[in-house]
Amino acid sequence: MANPSDISRRFDTFIFDWDGTLNSPTFVNHPIWLSFKKSRMMSELPADEEEIESAMSHAFFGKAKKEFEDIETTSFVRLADLFFSLLKPRFHKGAREFLEKLNSSGKKTALFTDGSLKRVYVEIKHLNAFNYFDIILSAQSLKRIKPDPTGLKVIAKILKVDRDRCIYFGDRKEDILAAQRAGMGSAAMLNGFSSESVLLEARPDFKFKSMEEALAAFERNR
Repeated sequence: MANPSDISRRFDTFIFDWDGTLNSPTFVNHPIWLSFKKSRMMSELPADEEEIESAMSHAFFGKAKKEFEDIETTSFVRLADLFFSLLKPRFHKGAREFLEKLNSSGKKTALFTDGSLKRVYVEIKHLNAFNYFDIILSAQSLKRIKPDPTGLKVIAKILKVDRDRCIYFGDRKEDILAAQRAGMGSAAMLNGFSSESVLLEARPDFKFKSMEEALAAFERNR
């Protein structure tokens, strides 16, 4: 496993999973709900360049909230707005500070989630977190959930960055595998949905107990 202090030098683009990685695990965002959609959202064949190009249209630009106008008007979002005003989503401790540090340091940031874009949109809205991300992309929009790496490849293509200069943070084995298949660095977050033993089976490049620890590692050798 690599030295955690290397992340600030090795990587220019920091991509994050959402459920369990940046925000706290709840019954609403538990990966078990994905099992009902899995058969419709997996492909045995890797995406070719044409599919990746086409998939770029599914990405939303977090720092330009106008891209979300169509989502804002849906009945699902209006109901979810009410729901999350009662059950407030929460960032993991240190997550907001880490994202702010990355932004102020000139790093590119993105969000790639298996969660429904509409649900994640409302959660990000309630956390006032749009400005933390250059790109927001849901694997469900592509119908290719993790460990399929298509979404990560799409993000790198949109941001025009080399994939070996990107790192993906996730709390599930599928996140680590997706990063590896995309040719990116991988960071296992140990305070999400999966146990440390399960995550380490995937051989991540880095592991962190919390976002606070990841932030400290980033700041150590800048």
